[in-house]
Amino acid sequence: MRHLIAAIAIIFLLASCTVLSHDVGVVDLVSEEGHAWGNPWTDPYPVGTEFTCVAAVKNFGSEPQHDVQVSLEIYDVTMEPDSLVWQDTQLVEGLEKRNIGKSDQIEVKFPVFTVPSEDWLRFDCRTELEVDEDLENDKYTTNINMAVAEIVDGPPFGFETIYPNPTRDSVRITYVIPHSTCVKLTVTDIQEVIIATPVNEELAAGRHSFFWNLMDKQGRRVSAGYYIVRMELEEVEDYSSERKIVIMD
Repeated sequence: MRHLIAAIAIIFLLASCTVLSHDVGVVDLVSEEGHAWGNPWTDPYPVGTEFTCVAAVKNFGSEPQHDVQVSLEIYDVTMEPDSLVWQDTQLVEGLEKRNIGKSDQIEVKFPVFTVPSEDWLRFDCRTELEVDEDLENDKYTTNINMAVAEIVDGPPFGFETIYPNPTRDSVRITYVIPHSTCVKLTVTDIQEVIIATPVNEELAAGRHSFFWNLMDKQGRRVSAGYYIVRMELEEVEDYSSERKIVIMD
């Protein structure tokens, strides 16, 4: 009976996380020129470098969406406060409802942005709906020319995106760290039992991504339910960050 109740509870939780009608977000941002994100200030992009940014926008909701605004704002974070140096907004006229295929996702291309200086620049890309029932996945943030010595006191660092979420097969986890340090990422269940430790190593400052294949420490696929991925940085005292992942059958 307890197993039946637990199964029903999981089904209810999974259903509750997938019934959102209006939920659109940015899941990736790339440059058409192939420029990499997260480069250090010691190897900056030269003034005049062109970035043609392309955002991947996904409909997580159960209803088609229309007139979705997608904005890109670029800030010089060496200023106090952060200074807006460029912005643009594109309109997505229609986006299919969520499904297993890719018709619920669209690429949005922005005009060319020309790098004005070798300062640290932050790219914030977000969606705007008149009604959005989950604001957490609206925004995607990345950086270039990162000033490592200043990042702890500068923009927030930590998780950027976890996609797809919910997931059935694997999940890509993207995060930013402030400087070279030992990064430990653990996955726990809702009882805080450690299921997996997919990352536990020294990493350079900047943006990092990895794919978790939903396997536990014994190499078994985890069961459906809620899980927490937690990031700890060895050289940043008292720092940790958590995000929720939903695994589906």
